[in-house]
Amino acid sequence: DTVVYICDGENPVAVATLVDPTQKSYQGFRPSEMYSLLSGKNLDGMLQQEFFAVDEGYRGMGLGTELRAQIAKLGVTSFTVVDADDRDTMVGMINNGYEMVSCIPDDGSGHAVQLWVG
Repeated sequence: DTVVYICDGENPVAVATLVDPTQKSYQGFRPSEMYSLLSGKNLDGMLQQEFFAVDEGYRGMGLGTELRAQIAKLGVTSFTVVDADDRDTMVGMINNGYEMVSCIPDDGSGHAVQLWVG
């Protein structure tokens, strides 16, 4: 697991977490296998971006783009799954240079999700 963050002084104001998607998730499946199968997109060698957030008071300052740049410096490609009803997160994905590669009608929990690659 990897945590990438940006601080203002000693306070974190933006953070992203990357996890190994070949390990079983808290939902009991291997994300790389399941999302590859459901989407038709090969996710081998990618990490899963499980969490990505910028403090509300710091939005619009380019911190999301900087987090994405820090992830890129790690030399890995990542993917993330976004609830298909979460418009705010989708806008954030677009604004930070992610590409939506698939809509998955049911991720196994009855929810539609989108698969994004960064």
